[in-house]
Amino acid sequence: MVLNIIIASVISAVGLATNSPVTVVASMLVSPLMGSILGFTFATIARDRKLAIRSIYSHAIGVFLTWLMGALIAIPWAPFGEAYEFPTGQMDSRGQYSALLEGFAVALPSGFGVALAVVGNQVNSLVGVAISAALLPPIVNSGMCFVYAFLAPVFHDFVDRDYFLRISAVSFALFLVNLFTIYLSALLMFKIKSLAPTNTKSPFWTDQPVSTSKFTSTNALNFGGNFGGLKSSMSLAGFAQVTNVPMGMLNSQAGRSTSEVVTAGSAV
Repeated sequence: MVLNIIIASVISAVGLATNSPVTVVASMLVSPLMGSILGFTFATIARDRKLAIRSIYSHAIGVFLTWLMGALIAIPWAPFGEAYEFPTGQMDSRGQYSALLEGFAVALPSGFGVALAVVGNQVNSLVGVAISAALLPPIVNSGMCFVYAFLAPVFHDFVDRDYFLRISAVSFALFLVNLFTIYLSALLMFKIKSLAPTNTKSPFWTDQPVSTSKFTSTNALNFGGNFGGLKSSMSLAGFAQVTNVPMGMLNSQAGRSTSEVVTAGSAV
């Protein structure tokens, strides 16, 4: 996860600095931030406190590293800010107040999309959702603009520090809007699909192997159906792969009453 964040942040920063939307989009393909949001959403449905805490911790570390990478990358770019006409269009667009409303409008269906991708065993759709949600670039932009606001006056005249600080603040606010909107809309979709917890002694937690060819990067989740009782479970191996939650933490649930995802009313 750490390496993916570093790589994605560097790609995003280059795209923001050079005003390249294609490069910014490429960074979203590498970003792992969506996984921890999905993990927390699933933990909410399953009422799994340990998984929720682990997902929050993972996401917080990811956000901090992303912002830090943006701040660090701004240092070598600072002397060339005028040459690249900072803030570029990609940087400035994420710092406008109107971007908050636009972000909400995109994040709302994105949350529905990520939930449907999980429930419908369509993990490939997560790639498109990750691109549309744009979680990582606003964080990188926030870190870059914050540092540039203080370094730019050293190298350039007539730098509007307050303007760059505003871009930094609004960019981070945009990320928060995306975060909470995706979480709430994904949670709503899980409810619509009738996923609910049931406290049982579930062999599901221990019977899944740590690695299996059945759960590849293109088929990481399995909501297999027992159409008699309409019971479905997410594979530990697959869920760990998508949400970046270590198998060891999930396996520690074995031997006690845990939350098992079931469906009531329809096979998903």
